[in-house]
Amino acid sequence: MKIAIIGVGNDMKGDDGIGPLVAERFFEKVKDAHDTILTKTYAPENIIGKIISFDPDVVVVFDAAIFGGAPGECRLIEREELTTFSMSTHNAPLGIFFEIIKESSKATIYLIGIQVESTHFGNKISEKVMSSVPSALSLANDVLRKHL
Repeated sequence: MKIAIIGVGNDMKGDDGIGPLVAERFFEKVKDAHDTILTKTYAPENIIGKIISFDPDVVVVFDAAIFGGAPGECRLIEREELTTFSMSTHNAPLGIFFEIIKESSKATIYLIGIQVESTHFGNKISEKVMSSVPSALSLANDVLRKHL
């Protein structure tokens, strides 16, 4: 199975850096068992070509989100819900990124959103959000099991 793992966020903006951090940890867990690429970015629209040319079966996106949950809460966010949630540092909405990937590939796309506490410039990832890493990895494992 070909898996594209994407971490969206800016590690200079506190909790917004959780997406790339979790993506890297997930990549380390699955890279030996699958044909996998890892991309970390604060502008997902800049990596569309790379993802399409890789031609993945599954795309797993990790991103900081604002959906009204407790800081560190993880959710699988459906593509249809993307207009409801505020993602943190994107130049273009993630919904557009998802639509282009979906139209240009056979991939099933999953977005794992992690509720932020603070995205102030210069801050580190908060303890509450850091404590969500195992939950986010577990959720990612669950979605991959659907494809095995």
